[in-house]
Amino acid sequence: MSEESCKCPVNSTESLPTAPRTAAEEGKVQHVRAWLNAGGDINAPTIVSDAAGPGVTLLSTACSHNQVKVVEELLKNPVIHLNTCHITEHGTNCTPLWIAAFYGYDDCVSSLLYSKLKCVIDLSVPAVMHNNENWTAVMAAAAKGHWKIVRMIIDVHLEMICDEADFVIIKAADNNEWDIVLCIIKHKFQLPTETFKHLIQRAYSQEMLDMVCTILQQNFRYKNERVCEVLSKMVKKGCWNKIMELLILVKKEIKFDLPLVKAALAEDFEDVKSIVKKLDEPILDGTRLVVAACGTSDEVAYLLYRSNYTSEEAIYKHCLLIASMNGHLEILTPLFERHFKYFTYSLLSRARQLAMEARTEDTENLLQLALCEKAKNLCS
Repeated sequence: MSEESCKCPVNSTESLPTAPRTAAEEGKVQHVRAWLNAGGDINAPTIVSDAAGPGVTLLSTACSHNQVKVVEELLKNPVIHLNTCHITEHGTNCTPLWIAAFYGYDDCVSSLLYSKLKCVIDLSVPAVMHNNENWTAVMAAAAKGHWKIVRMIIDVHLEMICDEADFVIIKAADNNEWDIVLCIIKHKFQLPTETFKHLIQRAYSQEMLDMVCTILQQNFRYKNERVCEVLSKMVKKGCWNKIMELLILVKKEIKFDLPLVKAALAEDFEDVKSIVKKLDEPILDGTRLVVAACGTSDEVAYLLYRSNYTSEEAIYKHCLLIASMNGHLEILTPLFERHFKYFTYSLLSRARQLAMEARTEDTENLLQLALCEKAKNLCS
């Protein structure tokens, strides 16, 4: 939120008696109002000997029992503090908002979030759970599956930190709350690479190809590998209408020719040779990427990848990654013969790792030889 949160007092000179606390629990607004009108301190906390434990206020009591009418009554008082913390059965440092969010009390959360008071809700306050994890209110709501509350908090929590965003977006994806995933992505948080990988895998498993493409449009480490991985899956499934969206992530104004792809798949050298003569470079570039995923014969691969065509460096690098993760030696061989200069040691190392993860031993061995050759070149 834009305003600076109030520094709510830790201690109070007055303690909260049992009667008004019980009235707040039971939603007896008139009893609570009467106690306040008689001079009761709206911010008074319970003491250690109280059955509710120490530090409980009228507001936290009302929030923990979903007594929204009491909450609204208390919020009429301009001196109320919203961020007082106390111990609950779930952890320490729990604010009224945190409690309402944890239990899924939508109306209480809404009243607190949109209150117009001098004391501003602090959404960054984490409760320390009994397992020593720190959960803010939005994390608590996500953990408990209260997605309406998560949406409300995200709408006003403009300064959510990356740890919060990471926690919430994973929970949202795992529960198919893709509108929340999109909302967090829109804010451009620097999320871990593994999080993006998880999101892509989850969306793909749900056959949400539009969501996969949206996630892949974000910037994160090893993004190219994820693009290559998804492209490979879509090629194998024949999702031709979505492949273009992935190809333009590699290079803008790129296309592919489906008849050429099918001819390469059929290992029809003469047909491939005939089609290639009619196509321009942007179409051939896209076709090379697609064929790298599906594989072809040695002679077709030689024609497509060892030619004198003027493909950009990025095309051959992506072809290397795609062929490596799919175990297509027939494509790696002409790539190395003619375009080895484009491949850095680190890129070859990543390609070998992909081959190892795919358990394609021959491909891994070839890439190891390429790494040795590159090392010699670097040392000479």
